[in-house]
Amino acid sequence: MGPPRNRSSDASLAHAKRNPIPGVVFQNAKGVRGIVIEAASPGRKARARMSCSVPGCAEEHERVSSDWHQCHRCLSHSVGGRASRKRPNVELPVFLRGLPLSCPPSMILHADWGTRARKRWAVRATLRDGTYSASAPHVVDAPTRLLDEAVALAEGGGCALLGFDFAFGAPAAFSIAHEGIHFLSLIAKAEATFFDAALNIDQVGPLRPFLRTASRGDKLSDFLSKIGMTTGSKLRRCEERTGYRPDAKCIFWPGAGQVAGATRSGWRELLRPALSSPARTRGVIRIWPFDGDLNDIVRPGAVVLAETYPAEFYPHLRMRGNAKTNLAWRIAQSGHLLAAARETGIHLDQELVSQIRAGFEERNCGEDRFDATAGLLGMVRAVVGLSPTNAPADAAIREHEGWILGRPTHGPGLEGPTTMAESETIVLT
Repeated sequence: MGPPRNRSSDASLAHAKRNPIPGVVFQNAKGVRGIVIEAASPGRKARARMSCSVPGCAEEHERVSSDWHQCHRCLSHSVGGRASRKRPNVELPVFLRGLPLSCPPSMILHADWGTRARKRWAVRATLRDGTYSASAPHVVDAPTRLLDEAVALAEGGGCALLGFDFAFGAPAAFSIAHEGIHFLSLIAKAEATFFDAALNIDQVGPLRPFLRTASRGDKLSDFLSKIGMTTGSKLRRCEERTGYRPDAKCIFWPGAGQVAGATRSGWRELLRPALSSPARTRGVIRIWPFDGDLNDIVRPGAVVLAETYPAEFYPHLRMRGNAKTNLAWRIAQSGHLLAAARETGIHLDQELVSQIRAGFEERNCGEDRFDATAGLLGMVRAVVGLSPTNAPADAAIREHEGWILGRPTHGPGLEGPTTMAESETIVLT
């Protein structure tokens, strides 16, 4: 939110208290700015995140509406300039640090993917003089053009790391239904009808695994049996619940969210063109982790595609829970996003900073722009060594299932043997 200053666009305190709409910025009589993060509800007062009037203090704090007119110092400076009682530490996950990539990509891009073009937003960071600079989210209206731009950068001596929020892989049971064919070969050789969603469950099969809409009476177990899977084998290992997030959704079932649609779209409109591209034949385009460890394939002259899952990055960015469709929640996370940028040394352009502080607003796919930004910050954390970048050496994962960038291979809430090299741990508090 920045230091207190007069801005004609700020609402008055009286107006903010009468209309406590999340995202409204106001200024009290002491010149302290606040931004509403939660509207009033039965039994609860409206809340705002306030700045601190002490020069040089960037700490922000939350106050209920009855305190907005008089508060002007953060918790650390609230008693005569002396440090007062600190907030209690909140237990957060313990993650293993990775190692910085030996060749930092000259461009990193993260795209939050959706079935429709207007739901595909990307944030890009470019490396200049040893510092990444990130710009505001933009719509990905032509996936193949994005690939062409990255290939041109690589063939000019640069390197691009592109992260996409859809599955790069399929459950091992699905591979077995295809006689164990390598996932990348499966996508490259699939008939066009493979990517056409079936109109009803009777049309579904291993060669047409997607269903457009589940009708009343359609059962998940019946659907999965059609494509050679069961409810116990519907997820990849990287999609299974951890100590800090629940199971992801099945990539084929058209249930809540847009997971199945985004996966189908991503495979058809981005992954398949990448695999059939002459740049793939020349060894320019590489897919992680199928083509090797990230540190080995991120090299000058390469375009590396990787799977991301923004909710996986949330705890790395010190965020708890997931209410991204709620503007007030997104506004409340803005401090964490800005702190993550400072920690990794990323320069954010002013437009991106403004959007972060405003919670990406209600309109124009705010939750998608939020996830695109969170994913980009998570990817940079991995590149600089603050989050892991490796995947298990298990053949089923390296050939069929793939892995989510940043997801630890073991640790609290995770199962399975570790393949991660010994490294120091960090506790996010």
